[in-house]
Amino acid sequence: DKLMLTTLVPLGISAVVLCAQAVRAAVWKVDMNKGYALQGVLMLLFYLLPATSTVIFSAFPCATFHDGEKEVEFMRADHSIECSGHKHERIYTLAVSMAFVFPLGVPLLMLALLAQRREAIVSRTTRRGDPRELETISFLFRNFATHYWWAPVFDMFRRLMLGSFVILISPGLQNMITFAVAVIALVLTREYSIHYDSSTDLLAYVASIQIVLAVVSLICQDINAVIDSPDFEMDPDIVGTMLLTLNIALLGVFLAVVRIRPASNNSNIGAASSASAVATNSDANLGQSDPEERRIVMDVGLGMGWKRGGANVEHPLDIDEVLPGKQVSSWG
Repeated sequence: DKLMLTTLVPLGISAVVLCAQAVRAAVWKVDMNKGYALQGVLMLLFYLLPATSTVIFSAFPCATFHDGEKEVEFMRADHSIECSGHKHERIYTLAVSMAFVFPLGVPLLMLALLAQRREAIVSRTTRRGDPRELETISFLFRNFATHYWWAPVFDMFRRLMLGSFVILISPGLQNMITFAVAVIALVLTREYSIHYDSSTDLLAYVASIQIVLAVVSLICQDINAVIDSPDFEMDPDIVGTMLLTLNIALLGVFLAVVRIRPASNNSNIGAASSASAVATNSDANLGQSDPEERRIVMDVGLGMGWKRGGANVEHPLDIDEVLPGKQVSSWG
């Protein structure tokens, strides 16, 4: 029941909305891809994807028990359902079909839509781009730099790897696989700075550190459960308090760094060596230049002497974001 509710209800809502949009397009002669209907369906599938995928993959693992005579397998998610029974067969069949629809189908659908409008996404001069062409999918790429048009799909798979795909792995390896994925995501976030502005890069970096810390705490609890010795005993309350303190400290660092920003006028941007931000337009022609020329080339140091992906990163900004009185954030 939970699997059917989690998967079929969103698909049913999406089908009804798209049918209504199709009728509207046929009667009033409007573009099927314009308006809020298609965008709403895509947003519904996008935001429900992690939770839905978790429920789908929970239908596969089984736990083995010994009843004194023989070994019996039950669903790990529901010990009242025997894995060799007819009910589990129906659940398994539905889960397999929905696995192709949600954790595999939805990211591929998003990738196809992004690839179809790749040129418009790469050449955009604002976060959302041209509303006439990109309004439907702007919620996907608005937080990412122009040349990383594929980044939304990469982020979707990152979230699925951390919360859904690991369910298919044996419990003894789940935390180690999750730790490896979290560390890889942390390094990629640190090195390539795929987001639209540096403050979002910093926020993503802080969030990645928090995920790694959470996984480390889970590994410590597993070690504590395996090693039955007073010397290795760890109080869960102490571990939780330490994690909470570290998270608050990281958020404090993030807020402090974001507040310390270089001067935003073009002369200061060009002279600020700490941020290495160079404005390609002067104040005299900034407001009159072609939108394609209004670009800020930012090579911002990350505080530890590392480079951002080994090269300068161009972040096209809205014209308001580089006018005097505005601020361009940096990593400090």
